[in-house]
Amino acid sequence: MSKPKRMATPKNKASFPINALIGGAVGLAVTALLAVLSAFLLLSLKSPTYPLTVLADLCALLGGISGGFVAARRNGERPFISGICSCLPAVFAMLIVSLLTGYEKGGVFAAILPPLLLAAGSAFGSFLSQKRPQSRKKKMKKLLSGR
Repeated sequence: MSKPKRMATPKNKASFPINALIGGAVGLAVTALLAVLSAFLLLSLKSPTYPLTVLADLCALLGGISGGFVAARRNGERPFISGICSCLPAVFAMLIVSLLTGYEKGGVFAAILPPLLLAAGSAFGSFLSQKRPQSRKKKMKKLLSGR
């Protein structure tokens, strides 16, 4: 007689807020690392101020993607919600800093764009972490091969 199959449990049994905070910390670390690398890249250019805002927005987007991905992977029950919640502390901090510094130079759009990119990146990263269902063709091959 075969043993009954057990329910799948998440890899990390940490609570929901812990997973979201870990994902947020990873996202901020990636953002900071990319910001430092882009600063060294800008030093090699003749006009280093020209692509500054584009690289800062790209750093925020990639940091959000990585943070949302990590938070959603760590959380087994509600991965999408965990991925989005991972960016909330960073979004609020970035929004305050952006409104204090970016409003004078580029208007409200330049102040709100980096936090929005961080939130959108986090949602996209949590979407990427979810497993996709197999196609019918792959399911049929699997059934016919007897695995």
